[in-house]
Amino acid sequence: MNYRINAFTDYILLFGSSGLAGKGTLENMLDINFYIKNVSDLQDKLNSLTEIKGDVVLNKHVFCINRRSITEEKSFMKSIDYINMKSITWKRGRYYLRSRNENETKKIPSNPDTFCYDAFEEGFIKKTTDENGKDNFCIPYNQKRFSYALYYASGKKEGFEIIYKFTVTQLIIPRSENWSRLLSYIFSGTQKLEKFDANNKTYVAGKSLPNLRDISTMVCTLGSTSARVRRTQVPNSFVDYSLPFSLAQEFTNTTDKRLVIITSFNNKFLSTTFEYFRIKAKLENDLEEVLPNKPKELIILRPGPMCGQHGNSIKVELDVQENLTFSDKILYYPRYLLMYKKQYISEVRKIGLRTKLSELIASSTYRMPGSALLGYSVPVSKVSYVASLMAIERKSKEAGPKMEVINSYQIDMIA
Repeated sequence: MNYRINAFTDYILLFGSSGLAGKGTLENMLDINFYIKNVSDLQDKLNSLTEIKGDVVLNKHVFCINRRSITEEKSFMKSIDYINMKSITWKRGRYYLRSRNENETKKIPSNPDTFCYDAFEEGFIKKTTDENGKDNFCIPYNQKRFSYALYYASGKKEGFEIIYKFTVTQLIIPRSENWSRLLSYIFSGTQKLEKFDANNKTYVAGKSLPNLRDISTMVCTLGSTSARVRRTQVPNSFVDYSLPFSLAQEFTNTTDKRLVIITSFNNKFLSTTFEYFRIKAKLENDLEEVLPNKPKELIILRPGPMCGQHGNSIKVELDVQENLTFSDKILYYPRYLLMYKKQYISEVRKIGLRTKLSELIASSTYRMPGSALLGYSVPVSKVSYVASLMAIERKSKEAGPKMEVINSYQIDMIA
């Protein structure tokens, strides 16, 4: 068996990576510790091999489509958590992640010339179709790549190396109403990334993007906020229904697809009384009943009010000397409160009063008796975790189509 036979490639489409739940979902799918704690995907791939010669390589590609560039200056690379790792099996042996010396389990170094520890590139995707310029587009992108080499061993048996290669590509398309229309063009299997060559100050053709039929999983965490609706004058039904449904429709144009989507807790009273819940209920129903091509697996997460913070955290910095006395701190306290209040009001205006109230209610009622009457509150970190878990779990062996609904309480217990 040659080296290439031991290589596996997974592609995931992620929509909403700039939002509260989507950001955490992306971080999980690029976190090596997430994979060594949830090994069903790795185990499934090992089970498909008859023998292991050389390394086993798992290529994980995540494609995010956003309206604006989300610059993540911190590195996605993490220190490996050996305490919470899970073992894997191979030919009646149980193998554990080892770190007997520095060379056995390591981060593979990347380009040192970038602003972070990850290899970084940016450029454009270009397409010209006819003389009239119809369907012309030029889409900026940026990409990060990083790898880990993990060594698994079992007693005196010969061990083997598992190499995880992560790639996250962010595509910037400002007009989200064009996303579904452009999907088949971008992921046609022939589009190339034209990356910027810093040495020659020019763009050079890079790797081709995969065909949409080869992308097996789509995760959608899109959702509207009252502030965004007010600011953009775009009805919330577009983000909460029309956009996710059109993306799902375009994505499921081939077989063997998995669709993971975050909606909301619901019941008959809510869906008949409030427009937001009525839209979410319609989305769920139409994904199950109306989609022309049913996904093999449709996984719907229904979280209640989510405990988390939209927008930026509030950081008040006063231009004062260090080592203040207690009396000096008392004098500066009113000034601190004033600046905190200004920043707090500014953030509320950005995200909307309704969204901020929802945050406060969710945080104050989490796991409180009777709180389920208002919708079982759950931390957004747990929602992101379960969404990521559903995206990477081993594929169902059933013929499909299969639908699974995970409610807020189940999310709280799983994560």
